[in-house]
Amino acid sequence: MPAVLMLRSLFTRRHSDAPPARRFGLSALLLAFSVVLFALTVGCKGGSQGGTGLLANKTPIETKGISGVERLNDGRVPAEGTAWNSNRTAVFSSKSGYAIFDLGEDKPIESVALLGDNNDTYRLLGRSEGGEFELLWEATSVQGAGLRWRKTNSLGKRARYLKLEAGRGDSSLSIAELVVFSEPAIELPPRLETVSALDSGLTYRNAILVLTAVVVMVVALTWTGAPWSLLIAAALALGWALRGYISVYLSEFPIGQLEVSLTRAASAFMAAAVIARETYGPRDKQPITALNIGVLAFSAVLAVGSFYNLGHPQFYDHKNREPSVVHNYDMRVYFPVAKYFDELKYDGLYLASVATYAEEHGGLDTPEMKRTELRDLRDHRMRKVPAIRQEIEDVKKRFSPERWEELKRDMRYFWETMGSHAYLGSMADHGGNATPVWLTLAYFMFKSAPASNEVLIWAGLLDPLLLLVFAVAIWRAFGARTALVSLVLFGANDFYMFGSNWAGATLRHDWMVYLGLGAAALKTKRYKTGGAFLAMAALIRAFPAISLIALGVPVLYFVLEKVKELGRAPSLKEIIEGNRWFIDAAIGAVACVAGWVLFSSLVLGFDAWPLWVKKISSFTASPHVNHISLLTVTAGSEGNQAIVLRERLPLHIGVTAAFVIFALWAAYRRPPHVAAMLGMLLMPVFMYPANYYDHFIFLLAVLVSEPLMATTRVERETSGKVWLTLLLLCSALYMTVKINDLAMHFYQASVLLMAALGAVLVYLVPRTEDGAFLFPEPLKVLWEAKGSDKKTGGPGRGAKKAKKKSGAGSDDVTLQSPVMPDKRPEKEEEVTLESVAAPDKRAVKSEDPTLESPVVPDKRAAKEETAATESDKEESDKGA
Repeated sequence: MPAVLMLRSLFTRRHSDAPPARRFGLSALLLAFSVVLFALTVGCKGGSQGGTGLLANKTPIETKGISGVERLNDGRVPAEGTAWNSNRTAVFSSKSGYAIFDLGEDKPIESVALLGDNNDTYRLLGRSEGGEFELLWEATSVQGAGLRWRKTNSLGKRARYLKLEAGRGDSSLSIAELVVFSEPAIELPPRLETVSALDSGLTYRNAILVLTAVVVMVVALTWTGAPWSLLIAAALALGWALRGYISVYLSEFPIGQLEVSLTRAASAFMAAAVIARETYGPRDKQPITALNIGVLAFSAVLAVGSFYNLGHPQFYDHKNREPSVVHNYDMRVYFPVAKYFDELKYDGLYLASVATYAEEHGGLDTPEMKRTELRDLRDHRMRKVPAIRQEIEDVKKRFSPERWEELKRDMRYFWETMGSHAYLGSMADHGGNATPVWLTLAYFMFKSAPASNEVLIWAGLLDPLLLLVFAVAIWRAFGARTALVSLVLFGANDFYMFGSNWAGATLRHDWMVYLGLGAAALKTKRYKTGGAFLAMAALIRAFPAISLIALGVPVLYFVLEKVKELGRAPSLKEIIEGNRWFIDAAIGAVACVAGWVLFSSLVLGFDAWPLWVKKISSFTASPHVNHISLLTVTAGSEGNQAIVLRERLPLHIGVTAAFVIFALWAAYRRPPHVAAMLGMLLMPVFMYPANYYDHFIFLLAVLVSEPLMATTRVERETSGKVWLTLLLLCSALYMTVKINDLAMHFYQASVLLMAALGAVLVYLVPRTEDGAFLFPEPLKVLWEAKGSDKKTGGPGRGAKKAKKKSGAGSDDVTLQSPVMPDKRPEKEEEVTLESVAAPDKRAVKSEDPTLESPVVPDKRAAKEETAATESDKEESDKGA
């Protein structure tokens, strides 16, 4: 189908002068070919049920948790040793999966052969009409890799219903064939059709890559007003590729982790194709709006779906022996800390985890307890249970008897659902680091609720609900494309992955949603609300405080502009009157901080905030392998980070300074919400965040307006470059997925992130309509001030050198300064409150004539220089 589009495109380009009849004939031929190809594709069905023995041509009457169940008895088998998850195996999503067959009547069951994954146990049960299922045969694990046959030849059983289920083993459960005979089989396994098998992951990867290629070509080769035959061919191509992808998705479900990562990259690449088409496409062939919005929406669905593991739960419930959507690894930390903060504080979680488990499993002297390690949350060092036995025993004293029993019931839920090994092993994590504000919110959610699947599932729905609120707010404030690109970036980046992500946890990306809502409020001039949301984000996770600090940058530029205009520093009253939006934002932020700090202290105790500061200080004092930041790039994440940083300190400082300079430059004449997001962009530059905090990059979509909304070529290309850089960053992160060395994985992710953020800052540097860099006028004034002689008011050292070199008078000196001349049009906008607060509504003309001059000399210095010249002249006359 892509070939059809290419041929049609070639015909349109090379044969536009052909007679109408000829053009119509070729178009009809292409259309007919597309229809036939599509019909053949849709008409392709899987082969009929085959097999041999009692299960030949049988379809299960009941199944649970098995994908590709028709492969159990289709008579086509891969060779022994084939991968467990090929396109010829029925895959069990959990050990609770099963399939039940009806033989029609009671029949003898003598011989059974099963081709399944080698290191798992499978069970065949049977029952007669009105009876109960009983075990007929157990296929135990065998030596060898991949799929292996098990067989038995003398069961001597009878049954009408046969039930196949999984037994012991790992989570990789699959069966390629099951054959059952009523008589002792002469040959086991029987002679069956041997077929080639492909890795199921490869089948899925092929489908998503084909879909991506078709989408990109359709977006690139269609336009508003294109020939109807081309549009129909494009629609058929999309339908063919989409149907193929959905078919493979359903047949190969659940999708593997590598394939989920590829889906993230593909969704970002499809969205990038739309943005590239809208940014750089020919102006006389406008893109099809409905198509582009549809592709962006589909990419957003794929990306967010990838965040949720394409519908397959990431975790396992050991108690119920089935996959679980509850992120128990995360909630086993945050649920008890929030509910029992009065007793646990920030240091008691793992002590209580060991103590409650030991009381139910033989005490602290068992071999299991003696070899268990846990992180001491006072200094974040790993210690074995015997080394801190006294602290473990003392933690119980913090609880009343009733509260201790309640804690034990809650923790029992976690060790039963996680399994003892995972429960005890999870104590290598760094414990709950949430702020008292987050814990206050969680406290009211969980204080009266027992730990259970139902409670944590309902609590986990808050995050997708918040994401929906974010999308609607961004759509209303910035536009549909911005909202969709933000959602693509949310799900398509790999920064939130560390074996799994926090899908299934509770209130994990709430702070990022608050940042987005704050940006939307600032964009729509609701400054108090915007300041409050930014402050709320900082109260949930401390990092976003940098966005509040960045709101002062537009105020700084205002002051400098006034210095340029008035020749003096503005008064406090002038600053306040010219920046009412900043005062409103500050009022909202201060009210939010004061209210929540007081409320959280009343709920959790006034020692909560000091304890949190102490914990965070000790936590960030040492390097960690999963941190993604500039520091990781320059100094690594190994134990010798401090030594490496000392050696590379000039490099680190220089790069940091470059980021800051370009961020300040990019904020020139930009609205408040852009300044706030530029502050967040610097977060991995100044700070040392863990990988999942870098998930914030999806908020950077609001740094620019939508390309099609731009009024100039420079604005359109700037918007396109920023979005393309972020989207292609997500695609490039796929290259880090297969790196098993975690230190190298996160190092390369850090390199990609910092390179992308640096490129974004360069793209955001203000430019004139002809593309030249726009240097801030206030900084030019400051630069000139350095060249003035403070004592005499005459030219400074740099100016004197320029004068000597050029032979020009003092009035010409400023044009020889190292500042590049202003290449803006003769008339430029004036920075006012309206231009700062209302983006994309710049005035074309300015009433400020001083902006027409490339460099404006200091008026006071000019007067002093004139006076000095006249004085010199008088003295010269007297001397004469």
